[in-house]
Amino acid sequence: MPFSRFHAVVFDFFGTLTPAVPSRVRDEHAARSAAPLGIEPQRWRRAWDESWPERSVGGLGGLRETVAELAARCGVESPDRTALLQACEARLAAQRELFAPRRPG
Repeated sequence: MPFSRFHAVVFDFFGTLTPAVPSRVRDEHAARSAAPLGIEPQRWRRAWDESWPERSVGGLGGLRETVAELAARCGVESPDRTALLQACEARLAAQRELFAPRRPG
């Protein structure tokens, strides 16, 4: 049986499999997850953007660990449990909205 010369297929998730998201929408979602932690939204958004290489390979752990680590990087050491859960819930809500697959056609 002959083998294909292709060994893998790579899909571009952001803007290809999912619709492109304007920066202002990402800012709004960042503000929702920053609010419970008391972090300025642009600082929070910057922390998320700058941490992409670490987050993309799981280097910061799960969502709760990631939010806690990024909060610490923004100057909020050990956020209380309620704030942490609210920030995680806001991030999950954003992911459900922003990462919905593009409709065919």
